[in-house]
Amino acid sequence: MAMEEGYDYPVRRNADLGQALGLDNDTIRNIELNKRCLEYGATIPLFEVLKEYPPDEYFPLFGIGTVLLVINTVLCFLELRKHRLYSRGATFTMAMRTMAILFAFWLFAFTSWVGMISLRSSKYLHFVAVTFEAFCIWGFFENMVSHLKSKGYFGKDVTDGMSLQVGPCCCCLRCLPPAPRKPSTIVSFRRIIYQMIICQTSFESVRVIMVFECRYDPNSPVKLIIDAIILTSFLFAMWTLMVIYRSSYKVLAPFSYGLKFGSFKLMIFLSKFVYTILAWVASAGKIPNYVNDNGDTIVRGKQRVEIWMNFVTITASTLLFYLSKNLYQTSDYDHLKPRGRSSNSNADQVDLESVDINEDDHSP
Repeated sequence: MAMEEGYDYPVRRNADLGQALGLDNDTIRNIELNKRCLEYGATIPLFEVLKEYPPDEYFPLFGIGTVLLVINTVLCFLELRKHRLYSRGATFTMAMRTMAILFAFWLFAFTSWVGMISLRSSKYLHFVAVTFEAFCIWGFFENMVSHLKSKGYFGKDVTDGMSLQVGPCCCCLRCLPPAPRKPSTIVSFRRIIYQMIICQTSFESVRVIMVFECRYDPNSPVKLIIDAIILTSFLFAMWTLMVIYRSSYKVLAPFSYGLKFGSFKLMIFLSKFVYTILAWVASAGKIPNYVNDNGDTIVRGKQRVEIWMNFVTITASTLLFYLSKNLYQTSDYDHLKPRGRSSNSNADQVDLESVDINEDDHSP
């Protein structure tokens, strides 16, 4: 039954009055969902509104963020150009994984910059960043395994093992024996990384769909359960990386994997930490809503927090990119060259097409 004209939303969304008007439950439910979508959109300002009624901090942060993004773009272009010279032959898989990790610094800055323009896209951009982060963790794992294989760390005849008593699962794994340094162990560890990628991608996809369907409730118990599952899956994957790194840190020391991974995760940690702190301050009413001269609320305190979070992400990703780019040396590819050939890290003097060494490419 169609709605009669003259009834405003408060009347139409009331279930009792809806039934009194002869509306069925499906119609009442659809009205409720439409109202929630309207309310969700009404609380997030468009860029046209921000341009006309910007908070005091908006344009200064946006201008600085734009400059930092340009710097980040130049750094990304130069680094990818350097490593692209190795994206052939035996060094192809490692070069592509390294380029993906370096590209992540730019991707986080770019998605955050777009998030400052379109606050409504934050949920969807967060999905892109989180999914790519999971892929980069797989890249770190595969690069470490590739270096260890080149050093003969894994093999059927190796008798030493890898201790499983490392964080964050060190307390609950004391009863387990060391893991053998054999190819089958790497296969098992790789599956643990895969489950993290599948878990994060699947649940983040569901989260995006819920936002599209106007069913996303950040205070819902379902969200807490999903976050707990994602966190558990992530910690399990981190434990796998720690087992590999802690058992072979002397072999991996020349490649600076600790600093590489630490700078990568610090970029993500800073953005989430700042958002958590500011969101808590905003929930306590310490960050006021921005209102225009007519007293209309233009930007709520929580949206101001998202602006600051995006700015911090752009700043952190650019600075950490600049500080950590020298850790990704082209000499990391030297272990793939045939023995007896001179080691030269200058890509212009290396004939990569003549290298003929097989390296397994395990992509999720």
